[in-house]
Amino acid sequence: MSRSRWTAFLERLADAQRAALDDDSIGAALDVALDVARAEWPGLPLADDTFFAALARHLPAELSCVEGVAGYNAPDLFLATACAGRVPGAAEAFSARYLHNVPALIRGVTTDPAIADEVRQVLGEKLLVGVAGGAPRISDYAGRGALLNWVRVAATRAALDLVRANAARAGDAREPEAIDEAVAASARDPELDFIRGRYRDDFKRAMEDALRALPIEQRNLLRMHLLEGLSIDEIGALFRLHRATAARRLVTARAAVLDGTRALLRERLRLSPSEFDSIADQVRSQLDLSLSGILKEN
Repeated sequence: MSRSRWTAFLERLADAQRAALDDDSIGAALDVALDVARAEWPGLPLADDTFFAALARHLPAELSCVEGVAGYNAPDLFLATACAGRVPGAAEAFSARYLHNVPALIRGVTTDPAIADEVRQVLGEKLLVGVAGGAPRISDYAGRGALLNWVRVAATRAALDLVRANAARAGDAREPEAIDEAVAASARDPELDFIRGRYRDDFKRAMEDALRALPIEQRNLLRMHLLEGLSIDEIGALFRLHRATAARRLVTARAAVLDGTRALLRERLRLSPSEFDSIADQVRSQLDLSLSGILKEN
């Protein structure tokens, strides 16, 4: 991968991060992140360098560049970046996946359809347009967790503001502490917990099958890295590989399990779009933890 292709990524790095960069390793990680994101959102014409700049912007300082890029929820950050940049079709895609589901996201606060409609409008303005000339709030999403959870928190806060305003007009204002309590309750959405619990065994079997479908070398790489805690340098030395090659193979193996698990779940389960999105978010956000547990058992 030529450095000229990821200049936007380099320009966002601190000097120390740039000095420690391994071209082949980070090139492989960026390629995988971009491929996974574009596979999820093939119709969004977000420029590569814009996505790479977003990856660098939110890179955790405590992680190496390769580890940081590999830990992103790349499809969600891709969509958020496209929305922030007002890429054609991005706002529509975001609305279809998230704003459409506002009533379910705020069910822990209210089931009033009028409030749900108002929350949808408030979020659309704050997240996708910006308020008083400010940047769209979607640009704050850092790509480390599921965008669904991030939107749920924003929707819950907006719903609570409206409920409290209505209650105040009726002379029955809620205490400020109720905001944090309701946000926490929303994060423990009973319906979402039910979906995850109901399909927990299917999730595990799909990941086991996706892992089993990998070549033995890829399975061994994941076992050594996730279960035995070997670094990329240690894995490279063990297999007599350049560290860049070891990093590329590890990133590719992880992506293969993710894609395989999601494909098997889609094939095996009859889920509504919102239910599948919640399971897919769980796969992405808990991949390494789930893989570690499965590898311990096998």
